[in-house]
Amino acid sequence: MRLRKVCAQAAFRESPHLGHAGGPVINLVRAGVSGDSEYGPFQGTLSFEAGLQVITGKNGYGKSLSVSAVAWCLGLEPMFGLQRNDPSIFPEGARSQFLLESGKPSKVIHSHAFVEMSFGNERAIVRRAITGGVPGRVEVEFPASGVRRTLIAGSMADSAGGFQAALFKWAGLPVADVMTPTGATASLYIENLAPLFFLEQREGWSELQNLQIVRYRQLEVGEAAIEYILGLNHRLTQRRVRQSAELGQRRVKDELAAWSDRVKQLAAEYGWDADIPTRGDVLEWARRYREFKLNDYFAQSFGWTFKAEHERLTSLAGQLQKRLNSTTELKASDAAAAEASSKVINLKHAIHEKQQQIETLRTQRSAQTEVLEATKARIQSAEDLTRLKRENIGVLDTAECPTCHSLISPEKFDLHEQAASTVGAYIAASRRDADALRSALNDAAVTLQKLTNEIREMEQTYASSIRFLKLMNDAGTPAAEGVAELAARILNTERELDRARSLANRLSDLQAELEQWCARVLSTDPAKNERSEIERENRVVSEFTSTFKSLLLDLGHSEAVHVIDDVHLDDRYVPMAGQRRLRSLGSASDQPRLILAYCWALLEVALKSGGNHPGFLLADEPLQQNPDHEHRESWCDFLAAQAQRQTGQVIILTSLKPDEIKKLRGKGVAITELREQHLLKLVDRE
Repeated sequence: MRLRKVCAQAAFRESPHLGHAGGPVINLVRAGVSGDSEYGPFQGTLSFEAGLQVITGKNGYGKSLSVSAVAWCLGLEPMFGLQRNDPSIFPEGARSQFLLESGKPSKVIHSHAFVEMSFGNERAIVRRAITGGVPGRVEVEFPASGVRRTLIAGSMADSAGGFQAALFKWAGLPVADVMTPTGATASLYIENLAPLFFLEQREGWSELQNLQIVRYRQLEVGEAAIEYILGLNHRLTQRRVRQSAELGQRRVKDELAAWSDRVKQLAAEYGWDADIPTRGDVLEWARRYREFKLNDYFAQSFGWTFKAEHERLTSLAGQLQKRLNSTTELKASDAAAAEASSKVINLKHAIHEKQQQIETLRTQRSAQTEVLEATKARIQSAEDLTRLKRENIGVLDTAECPTCHSLISPEKFDLHEQAASTVGAYIAASRRDADALRSALNDAAVTLQKLTNEIREMEQTYASSIRFLKLMNDAGTPAAEGVAELAARILNTERELDRARSLANRLSDLQAELEQWCARVLSTDPAKNERSEIERENRVVSEFTSTFKSLLLDLGHSEAVHVIDDVHLDDRYVPMAGQRRLRSLGSASDQPRLILAYCWALLEVALKSGGNHPGFLLADEPLQQNPDHEHRESWCDFLAAQAQRQTGQVIILTSLKPDEIKKLRGKGVAITELREQHLLKLVDRE
């Protein structure tokens, strides 16, 4: 089993790929549903082609069933407002019973969805249970190597066993993070990107991305998804940095204040009074302190430099040592030696006691930190569970009971009025506990620093005492008090040298902290941006806008022709016509035209510019509003034109008339005509 897992990981990591400028692309090969029923095994499969393919069949055939199979295998069910592993994305025919060709119902015993995908020369078949299996698991098979792997559906955080994490690696898609309201980061999931390439008629033709933030606690995820797909890495990074700065403004200020306090404390240890201002605009202080040098500050404010201090003390030590060597009255004084020995022993014991205090304090802090993290996790779990029950917002597989802390199923938890009050009181009490723990941790940190400083001083005194004791023991001639005093002065000079070195090292560490802080804060400063990258990304956005406008006209948007010169994208990449949203203009049938043009433009431009687009666009029934003859004709003309220049995979599932099918085939459009009654049908047992 262990060897099989390693082999599967290698298949994800080392497979050869053929792709666009940004890396490999995903191509859908086939998708469908299969299983067993009371009348025998059944299956329904749709095969897909590269480039532009139009799949046409009558309503009720099951075209959307194959689309659901793709969504289910990719773990996109939360995109449709469902809980993880909820197969309600499928109709009854795939879950409980389907109709035979005779019209007779057949009970489903078990069923699963499958999708076959290619990544260059590598293919993978993904299967996921619908009924009679474990929907939380995804089976992945590599036909070429025979490798099979079981993964966790929908998991991105689990880099070892999560299907989405593996899919990103396999497709060569980089993992990108966005900010959450708490200031933490969360990865972009495939369902964050899917509304831009997976247009399913129930949800995909609406502004689905507006719902994502409440489901994933991600900030500006719609804009981030577009930047990710277009490969606007600089914009995506700057967005995250800006959000981090906005959310962490207090934290950033506190960091600078804490740094200033450490500088003041260091100066105070040497009897100096340092003044390091930190109040005001963080970015302004970062610009000022970017060129600030602590060594220069200490030289100007206190007349201290390590170089001068080192030269002075080294010269003094040399003079004292020379005087000591020339003295002929050296003698080991028994009383002085005994006193030095006693001092060394006492210092050693005192240092040991301080070290034990530090070890005990660190152990306590570690335990308190674990309790604090556990408390924070329980608060978050209780809040998420409460929000899920009150507002139906959130996707929770399991939750912790707020009262007994056991794992429970969110669906079975009944948040009646009394329970809501109890949970609210629990959250409030937990927050108070967390505040008390934070206060205790801060106090412990101060005490630790104090004990560390005391040990440093004691160790320096201990080292000096050891050297003094050695001098006393090595002396073989009678010594006068003046000689002993001379030796003590030498040792004190060496101790001052050690302190000077320590001060220089601590100043160097503090300088490094300041430079890192400035670099982090100034990463949001436009003056630090890479101009060439900004210009490149601006060109990509400009090309995306112009391609979108062109496609909008080709698709026959009824209002676009009147306002096309005023059409632009705002800072959230929302199509605007002057000051109005473009989606507010036109008829109901213009809405799918608008979205299709937008997503199609994303595909074209991303593939050309080296973005991170998965490489395919799936559109289920773009002719939703039963357009008139004129619009149907323009729709066919549009498909014919696109077939001549399409580079990515575009799959259109719709219902075309016989004359439209003939016309499109005559112009080179790949048409798959579904002539049978229904997708699902009984198959012979092998």
